[in-house]
Amino acid sequence: MKKYIFISLVQFRHYLIDVSKVNKKYQQKAAEFKLRSLYPCSPENAVYDIVDNGNKKIGIATTLDNFNDYKDIILVSPLILIKNAVNDGICFFCVDNSFYYLDVIDKCIINFEIFSNFDVFKEAFRKKMLSDDKKNKYFFIFDDIKESLVKNFSENKISIVDVRKRYDKKIILKSAVFCHQNDFRKPVYLFLFIFVISVFINILVFNNLSKNKKCLKNLKQEYMSKKKDVNNTHKNLKNNDNKQISIGCIVGNVLCASDTIKLNSFSIKGNAFQFEAENAMAISVLEFLNHTDLFEDVIIMQSEPFESQEKFIISGKIK
Repeated sequence: MKKYIFISLVQFRHYLIDVSKVNKKYQQKAAEFKLRSLYPCSPENAVYDIVDNGNKKIGIATTLDNFNDYKDIILVSPLILIKNAVNDGICFFCVDNSFYYLDVIDKCIINFEIFSNFDVFKEAFRKKMLSDDKKNKYFFIFDDIKESLVKNFSENKISIVDVRKRYDKKIILKSAVFCHQNDFRKPVYLFLFIFVISVFINILVFNNLSKNKKCLKNLKQEYMSKKKDVNNTHKNLKNNDNKQISIGCIVGNVLCASDTIKLNSFSIKGNAFQFEAENAMAISVLEFLNHTDLFEDVIIMQSEPFESQEKFIISGKIK
């Protein structure tokens, strides 16, 4: 089994992304779109992951180069592990010489902070201990740290959790992130490995049996056919990925039309789309979408008063 590491929250940036105003059906795509705008790196040079956390999704991002440095290692997020381990409470932890605080309610992280300076962290720790005296408090140990630091937390009546001693490897790996990137690569690598081995065996067999030009020609044809299959496989995977990104971009552009807009439904067929929304002015949303480079023929299909705003249906086409 591959080894694992607890990732640095400096190298692998974590974000809390509020999608409470988005219909649950589209929350994942909305979070992905928002994460791309939050992380300061071009999408083609970055890797993203979204973890469920109630109405505040946890977005994780890093550079493609940094991700490839760990391609043979399972990446475990300390933040996700604590979220999975604690029902309610205030948690402190140290990873990669940086200190963190996070607040967990019903297994959902509602807030977290990072402190690169230990003195600033101690002051924040003191205030949290005084203000939230009724909540359970934990200090999670992920790496080797000074005994004096552990003793300081113990004296403050806070539960010490040494992760590697408390949890076995199977439990820890449940908090692994970027799993879908690894799953995506494995079938392709396996297919290419089988393909190369099969070609190699065929070459040996034909060389040993005969040097007949006809056999060599057949071998070349088989090679080109398998190469074409590999290219088609990559092309299909890439097309599927582009479609997902396009849907995310579409939903994201709609959400950018208004700070208060709430999507109730969204459908797309071919290059035509239609959605129902509320808590915004229909005409403002229409004007916004018509001025983007992504849509055309955008019209209001239906509109009716809703509380202090409107409830409406808009349709259009993707350019």
